[in-house]
Amino acid sequence: MKVFIVNLFRFAIVVFGCCNLAYAQRTSVSIRLTSPEGKALAGVKLSIKGSNRTSPPTNKKGITQVRLPPQIHSGDIVCLQLIGARKDLIIISPLNGCLILPFTGHSQSAVSIVALNRGNQSILEEELKNRKDDLIRGALSLARRFYEQGNYQQSVNSYREALALRPDDAEILNGLGSALTRISNYEQAESVYRRSLAIRTQTLGEKHPDVARTLNDLGELLYREGRYDEAQVLFERALIITDNKPGPISEISANSLNSLGVLYARKSEYNRAIDLYQRALEIQKSQENDNPDLAGTLNNLGNVYHSMGEFEKAQDTYERALAIFNRTLGATHPKVAPLLDNLAVLYFERGDYAQAELLLKRALEIKQKTGADNIDVAYSLNNLAVLYIKRNDYASAEGYLLRSLAIIEKALGSKDPNIAYSIGDLGDLYYLKKDYSRAESLYQRALAILENSLPQTDPTLATFMKRLGKVYVGKGEYAHAQLLYQRALQVEEKALGSDHVVIASTLEDYADLLSKMNRLDEAQELRARIKLIRGKTNRDDIAPPFKPFLLDSQYYPSGWMGDTVGEDGKVNITSEAATIESRSLVATRIDYKKGSKGWAGIYWQHPDGNWGDRIGFSLVGAKQISFYAKGERGGEVVEFISGGISREGKPYQDGFRKSTGAVVLNSTWTKYVIDLSDLKDAQLSSVLGAFCWVGSGGFDKDGHLVTYIADLKVE
Repeated sequence: MKVFIVNLFRFAIVVFGCCNLAYAQRTSVSIRLTSPEGKALAGVKLSIKGSNRTSPPTNKKGITQVRLPPQIHSGDIVCLQLIGARKDLIIISPLNGCLILPFTGHSQSAVSIVALNRGNQSILEEELKNRKDDLIRGALSLARRFYEQGNYQQSVNSYREALALRPDDAEILNGLGSALTRISNYEQAESVYRRSLAIRTQTLGEKHPDVARTLNDLGELLYREGRYDEAQVLFERALIITDNKPGPISEISANSLNSLGVLYARKSEYNRAIDLYQRALEIQKSQENDNPDLAGTLNNLGNVYHSMGEFEKAQDTYERALAIFNRTLGATHPKVAPLLDNLAVLYFERGDYAQAELLLKRALEIKQKTGADNIDVAYSLNNLAVLYIKRNDYASAEGYLLRSLAIIEKALGSKDPNIAYSIGDLGDLYYLKKDYSRAESLYQRALAILENSLPQTDPTLATFMKRLGKVYVGKGEYAHAQLLYQRALQVEEKALGSDHVVIASTLEDYADLLSKMNRLDEAQELRARIKLIRGKTNRDDIAPPFKPFLLDSQYYPSGWMGDTVGEDGKVNITSEAATIESRSLVATRIDYKKGSKGWAGIYWQHPDGNWGDRIGFSLVGAKQISFYAKGERGGEVVEFISGGISREGKPYQDGFRKSTGAVVLNSTWTKYVIDLSDLKDAQLSSVLGAFCWVGSGGFDKDGHLVTYIADLKVE
């Protein structure tokens, strides 16, 4: 499943001069209605669109008071309409009768509204011509305000009204491109940006800062479309124009540095990305301490720390960015939502599912205000789906994934390569539910899209081939699965080389398949090759440094022992919310019903159900396994173990066994630690069963033993 972490580019919005402002009292606005010649229009009633409040008729001076709805706040846009007997009139200034209200609370001056009889077409055309500049300024002011409020479709409409009056204005084109990008209309946005770039290059020259602005905007759009190499070229061109330039031009340079940082982070060149972000931050800090662009760069820097496993640094950087956004934009601004998404993913990966869910839903609520079909909404839906899968709530997850897929398909089309990943996520869900037929159909569709859009040596193709291969294994169609694993290996060996660690993982799946086909000698040959690859990639000069992680991100409770495999005993595992030391976590609840053996055990294994047929997961560098545990009533007798899987005749075994010994649980949360610090790297290089729970005493009167485990970490 794919969890989306969101990078933020600069605010691609051009600031224009403002239109007429309605300085009004808090409960009403004073209006003066005149003809184009300045003659007062009396006896006309007005109202605000969407409100049932009607003003008194305008007096002899054309003045009336329009009452404001209580939900109107400072900075909101209101649009006036003429009602009653004078529907023959049309408002020609300000554009569409729309005003921005600052609510100074003390100004008594009236806002001037100009209306004209609909029948005076020639006069109307002449008036529009004379007022063209005013109309453009008004439309641009509304477009900018709509954009800032997250009403991107209305922003597009206002930009288009301005563009109709001035078709070759590059600034209008840039603003329109930004708004179109926010509603995921990428095709039109690209066309608009390229028009702007051509105009600016022709009129200003290739090295003008405004050319660099458009290059950055177009680069952001191409990045969103997954056209990373094209985007990088544009960002580098913009940086060449503006680098080391003083004053306002340095802001453009910061934007280019930030965007290039996003690209290098995507390629896992984290140190280079950090350097670019730090350079951008230095420029932005010298301009203004509290500005949204600074927060956007901090968000992206937090993403790099997140990817590097430096969770404390990531959280601190995210929270600094969030504080700036809240101060400058407000807590419900659309730009806040991606940052909430990123914080949520961080909490998710640290096991705090309740806090992750809260943040994801806040982000989703903000995004949905800008339009239910916005592609950013799909990212939040996808992240919520992953969370619910973690909680085994497949029904909720399916609903979110279907909604996410529908949005992405509407925005990008049914053949865009990006949609294949969403299709694959839905296929993963059905695979987990063992609904192999639906999973097969989705994987086939995703693979067909990618084969038509990616190079035949792209490792992504191999990933989807293996996913489809696992479906055929589940269906017992081993011949189909074998062909897919062979194809996947061919792709990966061409792209990555024959000794890459990814090859070892594919060989494991293939070896398991051959074993199921009773081709044991061939399977053993593959496992020998896996050992050679692992031996090379586990060397200290190649293996990455150890980073703490949640144990259940790599291990799954799948090794059943004792009464769990008998006829009379029974164990149920469920998830429940828990609060430990003021942290909201998700706990694993184990309800064991005593059987004839009188004990039960569950191993957390890698991969699932691995009793020694496959290599385990490397814990080299780990010093301990920590967790919290408690009993339902107190007095429950359990044992916690790490390692210890060693079955005769199996090719792989754990190289150690560590235990807490028998533990009598309290009814309150207690922290436990299994020490691994004295183990050698060879003992930790392939761990099959990193954690085990064994219950053996303290049953209630009905023979149940109920215990809880939370915050299970490898540190």
